[in-house]
Amino acid sequence: MAKLKNYTTTVPAKTSISDIQSILIEFGAQSIMLNATDCRVTEIKFLYRVGDSLLPFKLPVNIENTVEFLWRQYQKGTSRGRKTRDDFYDEAERVSWRIARDWIHSQVSLLAIEAVELIDVFAGYLMTNTETGETVADKIKSGSWDKLLTKHED
Repeated sequence: MAKLKNYTTTVPAKTSISDIQSILIEFGAQSIMLNATDCRVTEIKFLYRVGDSLLPFKLPVNIENTVEFLWRQYQKGTSRGRKTRDDFYDEAERVSWRIARDWIHSQVSLLAIEAVELIDVFAGYLMTNTETGETVADKIKSGSWDKLLTKHED
């Protein structure tokens, strides 16, 4: 399991989430909002100014998928049988948000040194519909992005 970054973290999720908010603010984000399900933060939404526009972004963290990953790793181990899948939610939340914190800090650091532009690293998280929270990545995954792609005939 050592391949998973931060898998042993004891840093509470709320600390990592607070760190993310601070990092985003430090690098120019505006109007940060947290969304939660079952008392667990599942995404951070924020506005970032690009030119004359405030662009809406949504950075989700899928705790459920992390639970599943940790559960599969546990089942492969020699200590099977003492825990249930539900025992991994707190750990999954800590790990997920710590990984997100590190990723976001890396991305905005690249922005700071002008190695990339905002849209280069956050394009997939740009919301195309702020009411539903649909992002560019959601559109691509659903196939509805195809009509915007240029088709080349051979």
